[in-house]
Amino acid sequence: MELKLTNENIMNNEILFNNSIEESIELECLLPDYCPSIFKILKTKVTCKILSKNISGNNLIIDGITYVNTIYVSENTNEIKNNIQKISFSRTVEISRECINPIIMISTSCDYINNRVVNPRKLDIRGAINLKIKVIGKKEINIISSICGKGIQAKNKIICIGSSHKCEEKSFKIKDEIILDKKIDMEECFLYSETDVYLTDYKIIANKVIVKGELILKCMYKQKSGEYSCIINKVPVSQIIDVLGIDSDYSCYINFESTTVDIIYAKSEDCAKLECVFGIYMKCHASRKKEIKILKDAYSTKYKIELEKEEIESQYISCVIDKNVCSKVDSGIDIDKEDIYSIEEVFCEFSPTNMDSIKGEIIIKGDLSISIICLDVDKLPMIIEKNIEINLHTGIMCEKDNINIDISVCILDCKTNLLGNTIEISYELNLSGAVYKSVIETCISNIKIDEEDKKECNNKYSISIYYGEKGENIWDIAKEYNTNIDSIMAENDIEENILKERKMILIPIIQ
Repeated sequence: MELKLTNENIMNNEILFNNSIEESIELECLLPDYCPSIFKILKTKVTCKILSKNISGNNLIIDGITYVNTIYVSENTNEIKNNIQKISFSRTVEISRECINPIIMISTSCDYINNRVVNPRKLDIRGAINLKIKVIGKKEINIISSICGKGIQAKNKIICIGSSHKCEEKSFKIKDEIILDKKIDMEECFLYSETDVYLTDYKIIANKVIVKGELILKCMYKQKSGEYSCIINKVPVSQIIDVLGIDSDYSCYINFESTTVDIIYAKSEDCAKLECVFGIYMKCHASRKKEIKILKDAYSTKYKIELEKEEIESQYISCVIDKNVCSKVDSGIDIDKEDIYSIEEVFCEFSPTNMDSIKGEIIIKGDLSISIICLDVDKLPMIIEKNIEINLHTGIMCEKDNINIDISVCILDCKTNLLGNTIEISYELNLSGAVYKSVIETCISNIKIDEEDKKECNNKYSISIYYGEKGENIWDIAKEYNTNIDSIMAENDIEENILKERKMILIPIIQ
């Protein structure tokens, strides 16, 4: 019987770089003339935006900008003010090989920040940004999916791979006008603000993904009466991103990041409003799962053969996550009511440090950073800050092995509850992301048969006796005796490839 081969071309996903690098922050800055002098710093907030990422040869070139927002109490007036500094940076990262159109994923976080007042008009800022970088290259490989003839015995396996990956990103701006309540008489806005964006829905049509989300703006302001208040507002986000080749067979993970916020307070006889411009970065990663048959091993009962092997490395989205989680935690902050005039506002940030599947449930470990802005007994602004380590039980079930969890955490709401002298924090989080299943398999890519070198049968008997151990593979026994695996299973009435117990096996020998 002639040798019959079936080959298949598949796209191998090779991880070219998967590591974190540190980008330092070093800045000495003078306050502009319109900013009042500094009495004391309340808080320093750092955000980072990736402007571009390009591949040149085997180098990844990253350009970005870091925003350092200093919230402080002004000298003489004792009012809350803020100052924003922008620091541009460029980094070059060497990857393992040259690649055309790889998938590049970069997430940013602040490692640490130290902000020192040199004098009331000068700041010395030192810190570091962490850039978590993953670069996935694409490489087409040819494998054997099935084979027969020439006495070939084949060991096949069905596996799932990510047959196609799409990764697109888009930066855009949205404008919105927030009409204020008539009771609000704002003296100054944007003393301290937070923005978060999260996905609410998406729809895939030919070559496009229609995305809907919400941006949450939390902005602290000062009224003319001297009191501080906070506006919380939701702004709808709608966008279309072009993804060539995408259709309804793809699983899709969409991530938003808020990059810039510009707010102008405008007042007329009719109304007062905030004119807002928000910068947003959106990433869309999609993959399609495909079942393929691969050849894991082979031998010929007639001829000696040589096997060439390839390693398949692939991943696909096995689970898309979109869930809100509510919880509360003791902040560990004890206050003396005689020292505090009022609690003005609380701001929270959640920074994941580890994501894992424990007994099938996704557990997110992270730091909940709490910033409580207060007025002391003299009505001077002060801030109480605390980091709390949290183990967040998400209630989301997934596989346990060979997975990579990528979840973005958005804080939808955060409130303080005063229990005696202890502050309790209630919060609501939105979890959006994906669980990626990793597949690494070694398979046969080519077979060379030497028909001049036939195998000789030295066995004088048509059947041999073998005592198999529990857990032993029938394939290994057949290969050792150079016989047919199906004949062994039929002769011994065995239905599974793995022996469940120690037993005697009759092995038909091919003459």
